[in-house]
Amino acid sequence: MIDYLHGIYEPVNKTVNDSNTKYKVPTNTHHRRVVFEVVDIVWTMLIHDRFLMREYNKMKERKISS
Repeated sequence: MIDYLHGIYEPVNKTVNDSNTKYKVPTNTHHRRVVFEVVDIVWTMLIHDRFLMREYNKMKERKISS
């Protein structure tokens, strides 16, 4: 039974991967490659929806000096 299911899975998986590659190549041709250096300063935005409430509040900007 497992060999039968594995025999079905392999061609389906190959077909899905080939289809994804077919759509991925033309879509990624207009993407610009961004390479950061060690000395670059990067601004990140923390989106509230991606974190649990407790974790998001821990990462909020805090005033260091009074």
